Amino acid sequence: MHNLRSKLRRIDHNGYKLYKSLEGKYQFPGFTLSIDRTQSDPFAPPSKISLTVPLAQTGFPAGFYDTPVRSTAFRDALARTFAKNIRRLTKGNRGTGNSGVIAINYGGQTVLERNSIVIDKENITVRIVAGLPSLGRTVEAAEAEFMFFEEFPALVGEGFDMSRLDAKHFQSFITTAERREHIRMELGRRGLIAFIPDGAILPRRSGAEDTPLDGAVKFESPESMRIRIEFPGGGYITGMGVPRGITLITGGGFHGKSTLMNALKSGIWGHVPGDGREYAVSLRETAMIRAEDGRSVSGVDISGFIGDLPGGKHTRDFSTENASGSTSQAANIMEAIEAGAKVLLMDEDTSAMNFLIRDERMRELIPAPKEPITPYIETARKLYDELGVSTVMVTGGSGDYLDIADTVIMMDNYRALDATARAKEIALKHPRRITPPPERKMKVSHRSPLPESVDPSRKKREIDIETYETGIRFGRSKIELSEWEQIFDRTQYGTLGDILYYAKSRGYIDGTKNVAEIVRAIENDIRGEGLDAIFRGTGREWYYYCDVRGIDIAAALNRLRTLLIR
Repeated sequence: MHNLRSKLRRIDHNGYKLYKSLEGKYQFPGFTLSIDRTQSDPFAPPSKISLTVPLAQTGFPAGFYDTPVRSTAFRDALARTFAKNIRRLTKGNRGTGNSGVIAINYGGQTVLERNSIVIDKENITVRIVAGLPSLGRTVEAAEAEFMFFEEFPALVGEGFDMSRLDAKHFQSFITTAERREHIRMELGRRGLIAFIPDGAILPRRSGAEDTPLDGAVKFESPESMRIRIEFPGGGYITGMGVPRGITLITGGGFHGKSTLMNALKSGIWGHVPGDGREYAVSLRETAMIRAEDGRSVSGVDISGFIGDLPGGKHTRDFSTENASGSTSQAANIMEAIEAGAKVLLMDEDTSAMNFLIRDERMRELIPAPKEPITPYIETARKLYDELGVSTVMVTGGSGDYLDIADTVIMMDNYRALDATARAKEIALKHPRRITPPPERKMKVSHRSPLPESVDPSRKKREIDIETYETGIRFGRSKIELSEWEQIFDRTQYGTLGDILYYAKSRGYIDGTKNVAEIVRAIENDIRGEGLDAIFRGTGREWYYYCDVRGIDIAAALNRLRTLLIR
């Protein structure tokens, strides 16, 4: 500690780059301060700092972190506590650029595994980023000294002392997480793809604010779809179980169809207590699929949906730099299934209509030999029967889907009704001409990315990976993810970008391993070593990594415009 103070005073009002001489570990009363990496100038990404305390000193009960589920929930809640304390106990910006700004990765409404707080057998470490104070481009030692010797000890004292914290707050995060994971296990046991609890608040305040809408109608399951789940240790929950197969969500405009779909879409992750969707749970292998005009596609077999195109272009190995709505949606489906998806969510509002359905008049005007697209209505059942992939479709205008639906949920003023029997009556009353699907079987692609096409370098920089508002800049290319709808935290972009580099640097992307094998290898490493496996494998030490799924990794890889497939 005294050594750090002496160093600071020696470099005061000298060039900003001299902050690098501070990198190292310093012992303070009760904790270790580690300056892991310093920024090159006041406008560069902030410096990386970690504060480590012996677990025995904190008073944290072992029951808060003795299982992976508990540990994730506890550390998530603790990171949020640190974020509040940073706002309360630090001065914020002071000086040039981001001088004096301190931050931690703590998230919004979702509860995700993060590497901002790490627990090992003996210690607990909080990782923060800090803008080292400057005047112009010179060291401002007095402010830096205040940061290191006043603000950081205050953060440690307030955040790592159980006697100053609310145990009930942490316990609520832990209990919610454990119950949520129990519900997720019950989905598999009961042949369900999702669960929406009675009393859930699904509507959000706005598209920009993910908090629950005040005064919203609480969800109530149709009696015919209501299930009861008993929790270990006592207590139970009731709600709507959505079965495997083909499910339609229908109803009039503004009655809650998309709201229910959004709950299914976000149910792959947990939510904070009080969110209203804490126990709305979907299988992790759920993918939201939409048309994505203009995206690049590399070597995907979409022949199950789209036959050979004019000009003799076949679709068993389809590549394009500018996909149409229908070809992009077909590729999105096959890529998701390749990465392990077992449930596809689709909304007719964001789908290519000619991909979903073709009515009798258009069939007569454009006979089958002239139309390469086999509408999804004729392939959804094959996906389920042959590959075990379920579909949930939001529709308010495509009544032909009633013919193939196993379950029909009607939303009426945000109330869910089981309309399956009525839908089948209507389907019999108004039969449609059923066109048999193509004879060819649905095949899962096994594509092997070429390593030279996954290149994070740009100009003189060997690694140039940055995030922007809707995606990742990866070397000379961009990965646009604005229409991949299951990214709920901006830090997932940075995690995905570094994971692709990790896969390349570890030799997983070698031209022989297929996408599914690459994803499994990455997931196994993270499962065994935690998120720190990423920066141990790349040298890109970053404190803003958080959980992503294998499906998300594949989605990012597939949207890399330089991608080439063997």
